[in-house]
Amino acid sequence: RAALDRRDPWPTVGERITIAVLAWVPLALVIGYGGGWISGCDRAAVSCPDATEPIQTGLLVATLALLVLLPRVAYLAAWGAAAVMLTGLVLALPASIVGNRLPIPMPFLGAGAGLLVAVYAVGVVLAARDRPIPRPWTTPRRRLPADLPR
Repeated sequence: RAALDRRDPWPTVGERITIAVLAWVPLALVIGYGGGWISGCDRAAVSCPDATEPIQTGLLVATLALLVLLPRVAYLAAWGAAAVMLTGLVLALPASIVGNRLPIPMPFLGAGAGLLVAVYAVGVVLAARDRPIPRPWTTPRRRLPADLPR
């Protein structure tokens, strides 16, 4: 298809994998920690279901595979992931300098999680706009010598 509309193909295999892995990191953390929290396996529990780990592994692999197969979705998710990682760094650095009591109270964890979800959404929305950085698949067509007037 890229040859038909005379654009450079986007993305290359390396770009596709890099973007997918970047987009996958926060989703993998949600699957890993969220699955453990929902199933009760995040605590030392004898009642932890045997199927939890295989289900989590399957979800992790499926999520990464979908992001590799859907580069436009991965591109938007990668911007959301980058926004979350930057925000997490900005929040964690002062907390590590000042110190904090462990365990962190649940209201603070809920507020922090809500903030990170909002930042992720803002990152995705900003990436979906074509300003200031245009999306790679919307680049203008290049004029080839055959297209130039004679």
